[in-house]
Amino acid sequence: MVVDTGQQARLHGVRLLLALVAAIVLGLNLRPAITSVAALLDEIAVNQGLSPVDLILLSALPVAAFGIAAPVIPPLAERFGIERSLLVAMVALAASLWLRAASPPLLLPGTFLAGIAIMCGSVLLPPYIKALQVSKVWVGVMTATFGVGAALGAALSRPLYSLSGDVNWTLGAWAVLALLAAAALVLPTAESRRTRPIRSANFRHLKTTFDSKTTAALVAGVFALQAMLFFSMTAWLPAMLVARGVAPSGAAGLLALFSAIGLIPNLILPVVAKWRTTFRTVAAVTGISIALGLMFLAYGPPESAVWAALWLGFFHAAAFGFAMVLLVDKAADVATSRKLSALSQGAGYLLGAAASALIGAIFAATGSWTGSIWVLAAIAVAFAAVTSVALARPTLTGITNAGPSSPAADLGSETRRVLNQREMENK
Repeated sequence: MVVDTGQQARLHGVRLLLALVAAIVLGLNLRPAITSVAALLDEIAVNQGLSPVDLILLSALPVAAFGIAAPVIPPLAERFGIERSLLVAMVALAASLWLRAASPPLLLPGTFLAGIAIMCGSVLLPPYIKALQVSKVWVGVMTATFGVGAALGAALSRPLYSLSGDVNWTLGAWAVLALLAAAALVLPTAESRRTRPIRSANFRHLKTTFDSKTTAALVAGVFALQAMLFFSMTAWLPAMLVARGVAPSGAAGLLALFSAIGLIPNLILPVVAKWRTTFRTVAAVTGISIALGLMFLAYGPPESAVWAALWLGFFHAAAFGFAMVLLVDKAADVATSRKLSALSQGAGYLLGAAASALIGAIFAATGSWTGSIWVLAAIAVAFAAVTSVALARPTLTGITNAGPSSPAADLGSETRRVLNQREMENK
């Protein structure tokens, strides 16, 4: 029987493309549930009758859910598969967003459940990309979708609110995007089950250990520091800008710009990663630049707030890009990537929630954002130091005693195999 290798290559190429499209749509869902709340914080407070303590809790709750959920996600992925877990997470995200919009008392529980669903996507997206074995450019594209999603949540929430006049409806509207991600994951999930069926006995005996706890701790530290910076800024940047004299609608727009401009560094960083020494230098510059931008936000003239927001958005996105590159690049295989992702994001998001609450609490106690901004600047300097050290560490190797660490179809590897076979036949 003659096998048409050209047709095989095209078929696997289409499957790979669909898997990557699913990753993009999924990534777009991992921030709007947070930035949509930040953009409408005053309206939510009035509509729901929230106290200052409630607002701090609302801002920190989804990030706390990230940290709490992280340890249970890898075992679930081992049992049910990465794609199926991601599909369920997107359906759960849509349900939780609708839930928090259904009734004011459900705002906080729905936000917490949304955080759990988002965390599942955040933890499993790096190993999902790792399993596809695509180029590092796709790591940048995946990272960029987080920023684009954050920008959509910030930019569209106020227009949607103006259109509907209902805060609850506006918050619930983002469930549609989650359902689109679930639909995009249907075919990759079905394909992974067809090409590599799950045998639960394999996963019951799967154990993974790290060969360097120091490297793992440093990668987790990088993720924690950038999470502390990012979630503090996305939660409180609009309020900081309003305190500097920016109108609330303008502050929401600047939050969108803060998120959208991150597309640029996230696409560039995976390419720069090939030059190790340069990459470490850029990491240090990133942390210091965030600290300088924060000082400019605190002490610069009010009319400079736009430039401060753009500056901070660019370098905050770069910080997140470094964290995501480390999660993929420092793991030698999919099993290690999954465990490193869960460890780093679990610890990182718990500290991110604590930092966001601390920043709000400092403002509540002092009536000024200056102290909060100095704390964030110190975190940015720590990020510069820890990231530079982590980038110099060797790759982590997981030790497994079972079969495939994930049912994710190795579409990228298969496509290259078919293309290589075709090239040999043509010689």
